[in-house]
Amino acid sequence: SWIKELARKAKDDINFLRNNNYIFFPITIIKRKSYTPEGLIETDYTDTINYLIDTIHSINKNILIIIRPHPTSKIDDLKHILEKSKHKNIRISFTNSLFLIQYCNFMIRYGISLMDPKVKYYNKVCIRYHTKEILAVSGAQISDKEKLPGGIFDVKTKKDLREKVLNALNNKIKIRKNNLEEISEEKILKKFINYLN
Repeated sequence: SWIKELARKAKDDINFLRNNNYIFFPITIIKRKSYTPEGLIETDYTDTINYLIDTIHSINKNILIIIRPHPTSKIDDLKHILEKSKHKNIRISFTNSLFLIQYCNFMIRYGISLMDPKVKYYNKVCIRYHTKEILAVSGAQISDKEKLPGGIFDVKTKKDLREKVLNALNNKIKIRKNNLEEISEEKILKKFINYLN
């Protein structure tokens, strides 16, 4: 019911997403202080954001990149970062990430997020780029496997990043499809009631 209501409210945005070929780039926190085993470090992902956008630009100058800011992002700061990018076909969107993932060509990001499993649900590819800075903060949560279940790929070098983006843009990344079932609230409630009993 919640997803249907979201879709009803975002009807115009969804029509736009359905009719455009785009890469979804959710922005996580841009600058912050983080505690690591080595102590407190200050992180700034400005260069990483532009590097990801410029990598896409070097492969396809025209594809649309839709950016969804982190809830704590200052939009003026984000716009200032994007002004330095070579890529000019960028759109900032506040549409719910469910729909941005559902209709995208693929998702690219730096670091990890709770939204990443949604990629598996919608049979999409997610390329997660991990710089040394990111590995210092969240390395223990990042798999050594290049490919994780459901089309999630952890990339740690610029060479591998370019190769993955190129393959994703050319639809050369095969993933195991997840058969989506219509969510039955009746079944969910019955299971919950049986569990309580």
